[in-house]
Amino acid sequence: MKTAIRTSGSLALLVAMGGAVGCLWPCEDERGDAGGSGGAGTDETTGTSGGESAAAPKLTLGKVVSMGSGCRQPGSVKVALDEDSETVVLTFLSLKLAHPPGAKFLHARCASGFRVLGVAGWQLVPVGVSAHGSVDLPAGALGEPSTTVFFAGERTRNTSEREIPGPRSGPFAVTDVFPFGSAAQSPCGQDATVVINVKLTLLAAEGSEESASIGLEKVEVPFVWRTCRAPDVLT
Repeated sequence: MKTAIRTSGSLALLVAMGGAVGCLWPCEDERGDAGGSGGAGTDETTGTSGGESAAAPKLTLGKVVSMGSGCRQPGSVKVALDEDSETVVLTFLSLKLAHPPGAKFLHARCASGFRVLGVAGWQLVPVGVSAHGSVDLPAGALGEPSTTVFFAGERTRNTSEREIPGPRSGPFAVTDVFPFGSAAQSPCGQDATVVINVKLTLLAAEGSEESASIGLEKVEVPFVWRTCRAPDVLT
């Protein structure tokens, strides 16, 4: 698990759409008020206006936009919200790499972005990543699933990645928990664009014609709300 601050290709386009324009879709405020930033008089520590306790907001997803070599076909990725656990679940129907017929080094990417509504005094934080798939790797081959979560326009982003060496055949599960003090966070009280960038890499065994494959079926990203705090500092 690591922190990364690099974008390229379709991911850069997705970030530009969310960061520069501010929305991946029309930005009408669904709550009926203007903007989406925190209001005056809010206690940034408690998330309330008068020191009273308040329940955490509920996460809702705006329209989802997905793009990348791993999800070009309509319906190839489904993004849904488990409302009970506030977990975003991405289900992939065809995110798989195989050699042959592909080259000995292959990679595919699918970046999904969606808008979330800000609530005065609160920030949204990703808890971690759980990725599930399957591999068929001979000795010398290597597969690598990777998931990066961040908010468009913010510097901090969190990545879960794992190298899976052969020989190995069967299902795999990769789970990482992001350190709470260094996790990405939405701007305090403001609407935000969440980007979940999923990448899959396959490196076939050198000097061997044995088949190798890796596929990703599901990625789960749980989120929590916390009262606003000062931005984390990267070291």
